[in-house]
Amino acid sequence: MRFWPATLLGRTLLVIALLLVLAQAAWFQLIQMQERGSRLAQAADSVASVVALVRASLIEVPTAQRPALIEDIQRREGVRVEHMDPEQWDKELRRQRHFRQRMERDPLLMEQAPHLGDIYRRLRDVLGHEVIFRPAQGQPGGLAVGIAVDDERYWVVVPRSRIERPFPWTWLMWGGLVLALSALGAWLLVSRINRPLRRLSEAARAIGRGEHPPALAEAGPAEIATLNRAFNQMAADIRRLAEDRELLLAGVSHDLRTPLARLRLETEMLPDALARARTGMTEDIEEMDAIIGQFLAYLREWIDEAPQDTEIDRLLAEMQERYRRGGQAFALRPGGVPSLPLRPLAIQRLLGNLLDNAFRHGGGEVEMTTSIEDGQLVVRILDRGPGIPMDQGEGLLRPFTRLDASRGSSGSGLGLAIAERIARLHGGRLYLLPRDGGGLEARLELPLQTA
Repeated sequence: MRFWPATLLGRTLLVIALLLVLAQAAWFQLIQMQERGSRLAQAADSVASVVALVRASLIEVPTAQRPALIEDIQRREGVRVEHMDPEQWDKELRRQRHFRQRMERDPLLMEQAPHLGDIYRRLRDVLGHEVIFRPAQGQPGGLAVGIAVDDERYWVVVPRSRIERPFPWTWLMWGGLVLALSALGAWLLVSRINRPLRRLSEAARAIGRGEHPPALAEAGPAEIATLNRAFNQMAADIRRLAEDRELLLAGVSHDLRTPLARLRLETEMLPDALARARTGMTEDIEEMDAIIGQFLAYLREWIDEAPQDTEIDRLLAEMQERYRRGGQAFALRPGGVPSLPLRPLAIQRLLGNLLDNAFRHGGGEVEMTTSIEDGQLVVRILDRGPGIPMDQGEGLLRPFTRLDASRGSSGSGLGLAIAERIARLHGGRLYLLPRDGGGLEARLELPLQTA
């Protein structure tokens, strides 16, 4: 399981949260160390005041009324008062003389009440005599202090709640509030960075599709403004190169096709005695014109055509009728796929190139199917031609690549490259695969959400 977030916002929030937690934990330890002395002094004062009050109260009342007073003290103050045997008093008094040494040698005693040394000194100052006290039995953190009232001896058991401070829940609440406010500030800061980065990413994807997005705002932090300025310059350079290429294409088309038209006209004027030569020359001129058309088609991006909702099954049915009228029939098995945002002319060019390739090499048995598989539109063009090796399907999608051994040698080698380029323009992929039973399967996959 990966705990490190993938987004910049998540990573920033996590780092800030960890730093704040560590910083607050360190501050808490420092405050604990700084306040230890004052807290121990307050605990000692609290125990001394409780013991002095109980002793004074017992002295002021007659002996017969002391049991009732003890019950009242326990009910109101939560302090228990117990009788002590005279022998125990003497025993504790002797042991108390070595109390400090015992505390240093007894880790358990120090762990139960590390503040006993300070309390002992404070009690001795308040009560004015040597103090007998020990950890309270059955009350971890509590303290039992011995007092003498007339001829009677008592244990005054002070609970832990009267000695130690409660856990600082208020401090914890304020720390959580600071953490939440810091996370909110980090979110606001990183979101201001993420917004221009998201726009930059969208613009970069648009340029990758051959589009010309509007210029990004060159404002905000200096780093973002510099990045957007550099991206705008790059986009402008790419657009200028595209315009120069379009101008070059127009010139090439005109300068090459004009003499070809003259040659075709002159060929038609040849005498009938040269009919055989005239037919061959006409075919060569038409092939040259087709090759020029393929060059121009490969360099064209089809970016001027806006995507529109297209019923792919209906588009294929129209193509089937058009090919039938031209004497090339293929079987169509539509899968009832939904309408998708496509560039119709570009898609027709893609499928037309695949169909022409199938008719040229497929022996006349051509089949086309559509379906939805794994969230993608899948169009298959199937033939029963020589097929291709498994490891050469991807190579045939590159420009000027032909597989002479199995698929013939005519053409410029740009038809499949044009089809693959149009597929990528729509966010899809084109595959050339061997067909079961012999032949070729040309499979077009277009994602439904980005087609």
